[in-house]
Amino acid sequence: MSINDHDSLAARAEAGRAMAQQVLSGIDIGGIADWSDYQWMTMSQLFAEIWTLPELSMRDKRLLVLGVLAAVGKQEKFGIHLTSALRNGEFTAAQAREIPLLLVHYVGHPLGSDLPGVAEDAIRAAA
Repeated sequence: MSINDHDSLAARAEAGRAMAQQVLSGIDIGGIADWSDYQWMTMSQLFAEIWTLPELSMRDKRLLVLGVLAAVGKQEKFGIHLTSALRNGEFTAAQAREIPLLLVHYVGHPLGSDLPGVAEDAIRAAA
């Protein structure tokens, strides 16, 4: 890899870091010098390229991510994303309470039964 390639990758990773800070409002993702190869890829691809695509709004993307996180039982990450969405003004508290009510019927009781409580925690954390 040439120095120019490294500079370009570093610029993409830094752009991804900035977007990740917006998406994950308030979560410390550390500095790029401390990242693993996986974190470099995530920042330079997922956050620098995918989250910045123009056709879906941040709120649209967030709804998709929340649905996937609920479907695979990642309630902690669901809470992180919902808290961030509330802090960013993407949802009202009433909308944050309604999201789990819809999702639990699609993901099933075992995966979704804790989501209303996670939503209440997110609302408190974002306040």
